[in-house]
Amino acid sequence: MHKKWLSLSRFFTVVLLSMPLFILTAARASPKVPDPVPQVSNPLANELANSKVPDISLDLYLYFHQGSPFLVEKNLIPSPTDIHVDSLAIWGVANGTRYTVGGALTFSTDADASFIYSQIPPWIPKQYDLWTKLSNNIIYFVKGSGDPADRLISAISNNKFIRYDDSQALGEVSTLPDGNTTTPFGVAIFKPTQAALNLLKPYIGTNSADTIDSIFTWVKPEVIAVGLYSSQQIDVGNLIQNINNNTFWEADIGGVVSINSSVPGFLFSLIASKYMETTKYTKVRLGDLTAYKVFIDGGWGRTIPVLINVSGNHIFATVSEQESYADTLMKSITR
Repeated sequence: MHKKWLSLSRFFTVVLLSMPLFILTAARASPKVPDPVPQVSNPLANELANSKVPDISLDLYLYFHQGSPFLVEKNLIPSPTDIHVDSLAIWGVANGTRYTVGGALTFSTDADASFIYSQIPPWIPKQYDLWTKLSNNIIYFVKGSGDPADRLISAISNNKFIRYDDSQALGEVSTLPDGNTTTPFGVAIFKPTQAALNLLKPYIGTNSADTIDSIFTWVKPEVIAVGLYSSQQIDVGNLIQNINNNTFWEADIGGVVSINSSVPGFLFSLIASKYMETTKYTKVRLGDLTAYKVFIDGGWGRTIPVLINVSGNHIFATVSEQESYADTLMKSITR
């Protein structure tokens, strides 16, 4: 294998390790340029509203960013200097059975972006059906072919970007925590449609597909917002060391899911609460909140606590290896 490809693979592995994409999410957005930019009270939602997306209908949007750039030390890649990654955006476009994924990896400097781009071997794009473009401090990429890929490539090539202004989605993101010990480093939005679920089913197995169908039919979700959190800034070097030392789970890292159902709040709250009280969920009190706790298999002999709270037509869930951090995230949700 070519040395350049090894270096590039290592770099992207490091970047993705710092931003664990443990949930596949989607957001359908085809808004016009907002004037002015939508303003909401939650800083996380405001940041998302100021982010740029290609001016086409999207089925997938994930955005990863934290207060300061992700530092990738030069010895991890290797590189002549340390690399600073400011953000990662991922977009997806579906058309029937075709699905294309693209995105933008934004660096702090043009030099960082240029160095990483120079490490891409010329045979990679053809072999992996990958289109790339370097523009100042941003590396754009699109994987796939056909109409979805053509539309995404065309928007990027012609610099046709708009601000993300889906008011319903931004309103759901506003429920997510954003505070001193609940610092978000990633956010995603899913507006579930049967077509999107059908694309997912071949990859998740029959039992999981049946479960998703049941949830989709009963909960009737309108918007699902997901936030990824850490009590401190993500340090890529420390993160890799924790993984190598098997101490990753000791960190305050967690996720929050907010689901808005189209079922009337009084009915949804009653049914959901009764269901959890009569199943394997344990009822707990978190100050003034009533929540339900369940443990899921985290692999390697670990169980991970999940907290669920029902409020009107919303379901909120938090998950973290550190149960105290899951509690903190749950209590920090805006209801």
